Amino acid sequence: MQEKFNNQLKSIKNPLKYAGLAIVIFVLLACNCFGQTITWEKTHLYSPFIRGQSVKQTTDGNFIICGSRTGYGFIAKLNQFGDTVWVRNYPVLEMNSIIESNDGNYIAVGYALDMFVVKVDPNGNTIWTRILTEPGYEIHPMHLNKTNDGNYVSAGWLEINNPTFRSAYYIKFDNNGKKIWSKSIGPQTGNKSLVHVKQLTNNGFILTGSIRSGNNPQIYLVRTNSNGDTLWTKEYANPNLFKLGHVVFQTNSSGFFIIGEVYYTNNDIKLFFVNTDSLGNLLWSKIYGDTNSFYNIFDGDCVVKNNFQNSYIISGLNVNFPLFDTAKVFLLNIDSVGNKIWEKKFKKDTLDIFGWAIDNCSDSGYIVTGIAYSYSSFAKSDPPSLLYALKTNKFGEIDPIGININTSNIPREFKLLQNYPNPFNPLTRIQFEIPVTSNITIKFYNILGMELETFVNMSYLPGIYTYDLNGEKYPSGIYFVTLSNGKDYNMSIKIALIK
Repeated sequence: MQEKFNNQLKSIKNPLKYAGLAIVIFVLLACNCFGQTITWEKTHLYSPFIRGQSVKQTTDGNFIICGSRTGYGFIAKLNQFGDTVWVRNYPVLEMNSIIESNDGNYIAVGYALDMFVVKVDPNGNTIWTRILTEPGYEIHPMHLNKTNDGNYVSAGWLEINNPTFRSAYYIKFDNNGKKIWSKSIGPQTGNKSLVHVKQLTNNGFILTGSIRSGNNPQIYLVRTNSNGDTLWTKEYANPNLFKLGHVVFQTNSSGFFIIGEVYYTNNDIKLFFVNTDSLGNLLWSKIYGDTNSFYNIFDGDCVVKNNFQNSYIISGLNVNFPLFDTAKVFLLNIDSVGNKIWEKKFKKDTLDIFGWAIDNCSDSGYIVTGIAYSYSSFAKSDPPSLLYALKTNKFGEIDPIGININTSNIPREFKLLQNYPNPFNPLTRIQFEIPVTSNITIKFYNILGMELETFVNMSYLPGIYTYDLNGEKYPSGIYFVTLSNGKDYNMSIKIALIK
């Protein structure tokens, strides 16, 4: 087979004669392969205790995560397959929210008694750090977002610990971390916390969180003008129930849709949806959840709006009773009136896992981060845990495509499978199957049959393997990958690199 392939390539005497054919093949290949989505589920052990609290897909197709680990806040970058590119630590207690800045770098906010802001480049190098203060107060920044004028806004709370008083707090700063303005709403009518902020099309802001004036916190909604001055506030109260607002979106009718949770006296937790008009007046509310489990969500990055339809994707923790015996990540897709479109749940091996934050991906899928731990050791003061990351397709699913070395399943024959994704830029994954111990070579050719590189030349035990091909140094075009065992198996696949 290899000899036939080589002879076909050698028969091309004049490459220009076949340029049109090559373009046609390229287009046909692209048309058949667009729409493929890379999916995976990964855990990473960076320290004895760690959790991912915010995640974003970056413009280079990778993922940036921030969160908390033993003694530090951290930022980690993963590639499109979920593998670690780099990790950086920062002297903060928590790193709560991260976004990609307008100039292609990354900005994160964290809690270090004062407000900690850091800007890093795509390679993890620190560009600057800032400590923003409010004299006499601790600042807990929980959520970070971009503003319409190219700056940034963060929401959280101010705190005085003797006794504990909390004021709702939000701050606007520029691309160099310099404060433009900050605002607070005092605790005179109850302790207030904000966990999500979003700028509106008219340049005002909408924020949500909680207010506690009695025994139970209630959902709190704040509407401001473009300078952060309060226009109105609303509480959505039931004195017998504990309710929190986590994320707020503006609706197509200029009202607001809040996604939060409600706590019952038996430690049961359900999702709670609130829909209001443009002045915050309640139109309807809805509870989501069954009687045999609870749904827990976290902070302000736990929901995204679907990029292609008027629906919302929620990520969090789902637990069946009794508590903590089956902790799972859930993904819930709801429509604009709170009805379920689909729901997916994930449990990894013997670990209990939380989904803490979610983001949309350019392939219409979703990226989730959180925490994974062993329940048997969770009650310890410093439980071992793992950073959890999940990449799904647009239906919240993990495609059944092997992406790990697996020597427990012995293949029946040699196989070289089509790369995934295809077309790709610049990374793609190739899977191959080895039925008996063999010396394997994998080589890379251009459209003219010229050997460009030998990727693999080594002995493999029986099993299923993957190779991550990086085409960064090659131009766009059609290429061939060949696998040979040096004896009776030679196989080639066509791959398309598009930049």
